[in-house]
Amino acid sequence: MNKKKKRLLIVILIILFLILIFALLFHFVLKNDNDKLATMGNKDYFNKDEKKVKEDNNNSSNNIIENHPIESETPIEEFIPEEDDKPVTNDNKAPVIKNEVKPKQTYTNSNLNNNVDVNKNNTTSSSSSTDNSSSKEEDSVIKYYVVFNDIENGKVVDSYTQQFTYDVSTKLVLNSFEKENYSFVSWNTKEDGSGTTYFNNQSVLNLTSKNDDIINLYAQWKKNTYYVLFDANGGIGSMNELEIPLNETMNLTSNSFTNSGYKFNSWNTKEDGSGISYSENQEVTSLTYVAGKKITLYAQWVLDSAEIIDGKSLNSKIKKLANDTDTSFSSGADNNY
Repeated sequence: MNKKKKRLLIVILIILFLILIFALLFHFVLKNDNDKLATMGNKDYFNKDEKKVKEDNNNSSNNIIENHPIESETPIEEFIPEEDDKPVTNDNKAPVIKNEVKPKQTYTNSNLNNNVDVNKNNTTSSSSSTDNSSSKEEDSVIKYYVVFNDIENGKVVDSYTQQFTYDVSTKLVLNSFEKENYSFVSWNTKEDGSGTTYFNNQSVLNLTSKNDDIINLYAQWKKNTYYVLFDANGGIGSMNELEIPLNETMNLTSNSFTNSGYKFNSWNTKEDGSGISYSENQEVTSLTYVAGKKITLYAQWVLDSAEIIDGKSLNSKIKKLANDTDTSFSSGADNNY
């Protein structure tokens, strides 16, 4: 009994599967038929439209009047407009309406020939007047030149030029000249520096009112120097510093310091005398090679033998020496002298 039920169930399933397949096939075929019918309908619609368009074109072409001369026994009088009514033509282009307001234009050489004939002369004259006015403005601008000169032994060894415009404030170009052992100071309208002075990169205005005028400026130089300072080193008084040009020889300044009980002996680069020693008024060369450097020389003192005769003076000197060397003397030391 169970075997029969199973077989029946299998047969039923097979039948249902076949029915499903046939249903899908039928649906697919029906859909294709509908698509074909829709396509055919659209073609007929468009064909009808095309036929209608062709018929409309044929009807319109039949209604076109050919441009043949009209044959008439009675001649038609030619209408001649009055002078004010004549249209202005532009080489077979659209007619220009009288009193039409046209915008102003700036024309170049490329489009000037394409302009309407009626405005051609006006445009040309306007363009030429503009050019003339601009050229007049350029001619009216005053330009002048500044020549920067480097002088050596009364001769110009180098120069360069800068252009200026009148009523326009402009900075002088930075100095580009160089001179060994010298520093640039300023520009001057005179070679010897007795004229008007202008500093490096200074702003100037209207150095002249003449067009194309030339202004000459001359470089002013100062020798690079170093300085020697003098220290009394226990003495009293004052001395001015000595300025010495680099690579030049000069005598040291005479000593003007004083030190009671002592006399001046020499100058030294060290306070205790352990450095380089220089005599008074000695010629020196290149104590340094650095421009602007300051070197201090210290006065060196020795006991003045002429004052030994004066016991009081000698006693005071001994006390001073004792204080300088941190040595103390007994009260009986005074009796020994």
